[in-house]
Amino acid sequence: MAAELSTLMIERAAAADARRVLRMALADGRRTAAALEAHVTGFLAYAQEMGLDLSRQWLATRDGRMMGGCLWIESPGRTALLLLPNSATMPGGAVVSAALVHRALSEAAGSAITMAQCLIDPADARSRAVLSEASFEEIAVLIYLECVVGDAATYGHPQEVEAMEQRTSWQLYDAASHGEFAELVMETYEGSQDCPKLSGLREIDDILAGHRAAGRFDPRRWLLARLDGRAAGCILLSENPLRPALEVTYMGVAPHARGQGIGGLLLRRALAEAYLSGFQRLTLAVDSENAPAMHLYRSFGFFETARQRAMIRRMKDRGHAFSSLRHD
Repeated sequence: MAAELSTLMIERAAAADARRVLRMALADGRRTAAALEAHVTGFLAYAQEMGLDLSRQWLATRDGRMMGGCLWIESPGRTALLLLPNSATMPGGAVVSAALVHRALSEAAGSAITMAQCLIDPADARSRAVLSEASFEEIAVLIYLECVVGDAATYGHPQEVEAMEQRTSWQLYDAASHGEFAELVMETYEGSQDCPKLSGLREIDDILAGHRAAGRFDPRRWLLARLDGRAAGCILLSENPLRPALEVTYMGVAPHARGQGIGGLLLRRALAEAYLSGFQRLTLAVDSENAPAMHLYRSFGFFETARQRAMIRRMKDRGHAFSSLRHD
């Protein structure tokens, strides 16, 4: 491997190569050339709409030949997304992937980022191994779901829904309620079956900042439900800037309120918001191991659109010292 790396050049990509690097980073080996170009165009439009900085791009070459590329995208909440190509789509495979990951992490070591995330094809064993060697830890295989928005009144059993609604009051997010939202979100992590390995990795203000930046933020679409006067659950929604869809960026139920139908009530409220606002789809991602949530979403007509393996790397330890890269 050392001999191969000695002839491999990893350099910051020039502006003229930006689209080419993005094309490599988004390639999954399944899309046609036309579909990949459309995906790249859509990603660039999304980045512009959301104000994402795409300047941190690295290009791998050997003897003048492009071997691969990756992007490091920093986001509010002191997190970053590493876009790494499927190793099967790169001529150098795992060797190139490892070099790109090493360079991206080295360049990012002086930033304020506390956590990096990389999403890969669940079948891409080589990228998984490369990321593991770079101290990334798998947190979940995420299932992406969506449903067609209709009349939310058609979901659930009318008598049960009416009884729950009579016991429930709603709070919209604002500056005054920030603390209550933050406290509830933290409470919903207790015993959660959705990506439990994420619990305790970030400060709550960073978590909420990340959720706000997930799409077009509207505080009227962040909802907290009180059951019999006590905060019981919340659902945070954001608008997809490129398609008529509303996304559930987070939904959680406090331990004391689980098993009482709060999750279904939150989803009904989200579907009603989507319906009244003219959205065609409601989308979300869920941990594949979260069987209760999957059952709930299926009962509301959600269907699977994709799967990705989510891997994360803590960039700072609890003492706020930068963690070092591993060298084998």
